[in-house]
This record gives sequence, structure tokens and C-alpha cells, in this order.
Amino acid sequence: MPSYLYRLDHRGEPRYVLEENGSARLVEGDPFGRFSFGEEVQVNGGKLLVPLAPSKVVGIGRNYRAHAAER
Repeated sequence: MPSYLYRLDHRGEPRYVLEENGSARLVEGDPFGRFSFGEEVQVNGGKLLVPLAPSKVVGIGRNYRAHAAER
């Protein structure tokens, strides 16, 4: 059976959850580094969030040179 990693709103906080073999557990720590499993939770009906929270957003426009010259 496959495993699924979710990011969801758990009691007002974004949390990662690993679902495998029919049960889902909170991920304590960094899911891409050192982690352990916390309490078992229900994912049915929970609010799913985007998979990763961006640390920054970079936008580049086609008219960047003209916009920079305005400043």
C-alpha cells in the first residue's frame, strides 16, 4: 500500500501528516530531515494546504529594464 505525505490545517496550525496502511500520524520535526511520528489523526474532512510553504516569492517582469530606469 502506498504512503502519502499531506500538509493540512490541524487545530489551526499547518502540520505534515504521513498516511500509510490505513492510518495517519502527525510528523514531528522536519519531514525532509529528522522527524518522528506523533499522534494518530483523521485526515477525512480536514483542510488540505499547499504541499510546501514558500520562503520567498520572486517575480520577474518582461519590462524589468524599463521599470528599473523609472527609479
